[in-house]
This record gives sequence, C-alpha cells and structure tokens, in this order.
Amino acid sequence: MQELSSRVLLRTTDLIGTLMSALVPLIVDETRAAPSSNRVVAKHLSHSLFAVILRAYFEPEDTRIGFYAGLRDSGILAAIMAIHQPDGWKFSMSDFAGRAGMSRLSFAARLKAPVGQSPGDYALGWKRLKG
Repeated sequence: MQELSSRVLLRTTDLIGTLMSALVPLIVDETRAAPSSNRVVAKHLSHSLFAVILRAYFEPEDTRIGFYAGLRDSGILAAIMAIHQPDGWKFSMSDFAGRAGMSRLSFAARLKAPVGQSPGDYALGWKRLKG
C-alpha cells in the first residue's frame, strides 16, 4: 500500500469550482470572527469543503487504476471495508467475495484490475501496515 501524495491535482467542474470558491472565503471569515460559535460554523464549512474536494478527486473518469478506482465498484468497496475492520484479518477470501456479492474468482479479478494486487496481497499489506 502506498502513502497518499502530499499534493493532489484536482480537475474541477464548474459546480465544484463554484462551491470551492464560495466555501474558502466563508471559512476564512468565520475563523477570523471572535465568538466561539463561529468556530463551530467554520468546522462544518470545512467538512463541506473536504467533501467537495473528495468529490473532485474521485469523480474523474480517468481514475481507472489504483486503490481509489477500486472504491468506485460497490462490491469491491464492501469487501475493502470488511478488510479494514479491526477483525477483518479473521475473514477468508470467500467471506470477502461474499461481501462483494461475487465468486472468489470474480472477486480476485475485479479487485486486482483496478487496485493492482490480489485480495490476499491487499489484505496482508493492510495487516502489516496496521502492525
């Protein structure tokens, strides 16, 4: 598993660009205001900005390879979420394939195509990363 890049290039649509352009000044204004209630508003605006950034990152159709491409497939997403659970190491590949609603062979092929790793290698890499 690779770490996230320190820089991300976002290709924005008109809607995403408009949302980001509106949210950033609002967050700045709220953080500069004195009352502590403004910090709560700034926090929620920041969450909204984060959601817009994630949408801009995940929406491009040319994101066909890598971990994030795997997350676009609802079956693979369900299996990856199960692998990442604290007790995910207890499950077998059959369990993960079942979560994805696929046979073991289909699951292995569908995970490996975008993610670049077999289900076993992915689960082992995650287990090693978690210690």
